[in-house]
Amino acid sequence: MRVVLCGRDPGVANWLDTAGHSNGAMILRCVRTTTAPTPRGRVVSFEDIASALPADTKTLTADERASILDRRRRAVHERFAR
Repeated sequence: MRVVLCGRDPGVANWLDTAGHSNGAMILRCVRTTTAPTPRGRVVSFEDIASALPADTKTLTADERASILDRRRRAVHERFAR
């Protein structure tokens, strides 16, 4: 599994937004596995994110990201607004 943890949208599909936080905890949950992976991390500059990822990393445009976020907001509203 590969994720990009960043304070602004780097245009990759597997981006985790820091939501403005400068620090916090992350939890990797392994379910029904025979082994638990050991997470690794590295820090790269924002400008180097694309070159640090494999060439086949899925990218998103700003419009695609906005559409995804809109669908998530609607789903949460439909689930909890009752």
